[in-house]
This record gives sequence, C-alpha cells and structure tokens, in this order.
Amino acid sequence: MNRALDIVVARYNESVDWTKQYSSALIYNKGVPDDSIVSINLPNVGREGHTYLYHIVSNWDNLAEWTVFVQGSQPHTRFNSENKQPIGHLYSNTVLDDYFEAQGNHRFVFTHTISFDLKYLRFRSGSRRYINIDRPVGQYPRGDNVDKWLHWGFNSTSLEEIRLAQNGRKFPDFWRCVLKRPDPTNGLVYFAQGAEFAVSKNAIRRNSLDYYLALLNELSMRNDPYQVWYLEFCWYYIFADQDESAVVPADYGPFDRYLDRLIRIASRFRQLI
Repeated sequence: MNRALDIVVARYNESVDWTKQYSSALIYNKGVPDDSIVSINLPNVGREGHTYLYHIVSNWDNLAEWTVFVQGSQPHTRFNSENKQPIGHLYSNTVLDDYFEAQGNHRFVFTHTISFDLKYLRFRSGSRRYINIDRPVGQYPRGDNVDKWLHWGFNSTSLEEIRLAQNGRKFPDFWRCVLKRPDPTNGLVYFAQGAEFAVSKNAIRRNSLDYYLALLNELSMRNDPYQVWYLEFCWYYIFADQDESAVVPADYGPFDRYLDRLIRIASRFRQLI
C-alpha cells in the first residue's frame, strides 16, 4: 500500500501517549512489552539507530513517500526541562509538525557542528537556551545576531571511552569504511542532536538495501554500541546527495593553527567566572 507518511517512533520505556493524535505513527518498542499500545517489539540493541535502520530494511518495498524519525519521548524543545518535563531535542521555535510536510528530499535542523576528529564541538545558539527565532527555522543558522553558531569548545563526551572499550573504529575510519562517503567539507560535520529528522523515499533509496543491512549489522551486537553515537552525527550525510552534502555555509574549520590555544584559554576563563 502506498503511504504518504510514516512517523517512526523508537521507544524504550517512554510514554507514547502523544502519538495517539497521529494515525501515521509506527511504534517500535525495545522496552517492557505494553499491551496498552500497538507496537512492534524489537530486541533491546542499537538504540534508536537500530530502530530506524530496521524500519528501512523491513519496509524496503513498502516505504512511505515521507518518513519522520523520532525517539520515544514527546518531541519538544529541551527548555521544557525547566518545568520539570522530559528534556527534548527540537530546536528553538520548531515543533514536530514541521517535519511532516515534504520539503525536497529531507528535513534537518542542525543544532551542532563537530570536527571530523570529534575533538571540537559547537552549538547553535537556540539549542543552549530558548531564542525567539523567526519561523520557519532553517536547516542552518541565519547567521544573524539571534540564530548563529556559538564559540568552539572541546567535545567532552565519554564516547571515546565507549569506543575504546568496544575496540571500535575511530570516527574517520567509520565514515570512510562504513558510510563510504568522501570526507566532509572543511573537516566539519553538521548534525541534529537527538536524531530527529525526516526524509523522502527517494532519499532513502539513494543507497542500496545492502548498504542499510551493513549499517544495521553494525548496531545489532550491543545494547549501547559506539556506532549509534556516530550515526547521530551522520544521518544527514547518509541521505543527502553527495554534492548537496558538500554545500555548507562559509565557515572556518577547527584546525586553525591558533584555535586550539584560544579554546583552551577561553575554557579556563569560563571556569574562573
């Protein structure tokens, strides 16, 4: 059956009551089975990345024209945490419904930039605190004083420890050997935190079924594989055309000869104040 829209929901044990308003929602459950919801139960491996890839592979001949991928918690901006609600990942002044209407081949709202060696990270201004940005919110910042990239900082996550514990590939090796993509322009990778995005059937099928099966295999061995963190950085580059993914705003890379020293000085100064 030819469907216009699928909303793929990667659930663990979150409440998915919010999906009841969407007839196109498909709930994939990796937590405790819940008879009160209609869901497809999956083994608890590979987190949301495994769920997304499972949906693509198992529906290869029956993909919707447009697919929205989200995690189980009700999507909202992270700033609702101030009201003791679950932290969300949507960017300032975006809502889930923004992803439902097909806009070309994909809909991403980038919230972060990371260097290809995963050493440096920077935030988009409306992802650190709420900013009243004019709608519609674009894929990249407007570049004005409101919606812009903030300063570079060190990427202080524990991902490297996870990778080493699992004897995994470094990110550039994963990118080249598994994603099979040319190195990113200027050594910069743009991504939407929380892995919330939408893509067309044509965008999905720009890669072969075997391509997705190989990715799925990467995530099928562990509950929390290091590769799922890599995929959060990579989703856009999987679905976007190669030429399109190379077109990024004028920017500077994180490899300026003085930038590392400046970041260290700025980090120490912020600690002092």
